[in-house]
Amino acid sequence: MIEAVFALLMYMNGKLEGYSPKATIAECLEQKRKVERDQGTNVNWSCKEVKAIVEVDKHGIKRIKEVKE
Repeated sequence: MIEAVFALLMYMNGKLEGYSPKATIAECLEQKRKVERDQGTNVNWSCKEVKAIVEVDKHGIKRIKEVKE
């Protein structure tokens, strides 16, 4: 199902390489600060609301299958 979700997006060399859904923008920004402290400089992180194909796994955890920007 396609829905709007807040996502932590990982860009490497200007290309979207990874994403993780978050419940709120505050949760996303908190996670972004944590990973930026631990990561190198060749990775850029961004928090934004995106339209994505979302599925819920068997444990009830929401996962982004594909980002539709």
